[in-house]
Amino acid sequence: MARFTFVEHAEPDERFATNAFDESIGKDIAVDVVDEPTTVGTLIAAEVAADRRSVALTVDADVAVEVIAGPTGASVDGEKS
Repeated sequence: MARFTFVEHAEPDERFATNAFDESIGKDIAVDVVDEPTTVGTLIAAEVAADRRSVALTVDADVAVEVIAGPTGASVDGEKS
């Protein structure tokens, strides 16, 4: 199981409502990982940016995670499965 956060952007002429994802917290959502089949994860948190142009989604999912530290480093909660 891995916990990760990714950012989704609104369409250029749209904005997210500040509470747009509240009803989805704790529910299963589809998770697409490059080169992996679509799986299901649990939405843990959703933080809409102040300008409402993006949302940071935190998900728990049973996916293999390989951390490759770059010049600034990287961290992922959870274990590689």
